[in-house]
Amino acid sequence: MSYREVFELLMDNSDDPSDWHNKTRHTVLGKWHELKKQWWDHHLEECAMQKEFEVGTGKGDAWEHQDADSWSMEGEPF
Repeated sequence: MSYREVFELLMDNSDDPSDWHNKTRHTVLGKWHELKKQWWDHHLEECAMQKEFEVGTGKGDAWEHQDADSWSMEGEPF
């Protein structure tokens, strides 16, 4: 999300200028910071749920235990 998108998110959808609120740089950056913290919290929750799933299915540490010599490029599209 860009600065412009956050600014537009805060736009007042009123034709009456008396209903409009001033949107300073500080206001936009504060809202952007709030959104980023929400996205990060959501990311952490998703990672925790994925980890629980992997541990529950026995696939938790499969990547860490693979030996580099056992990797196969056969069938890879590149």
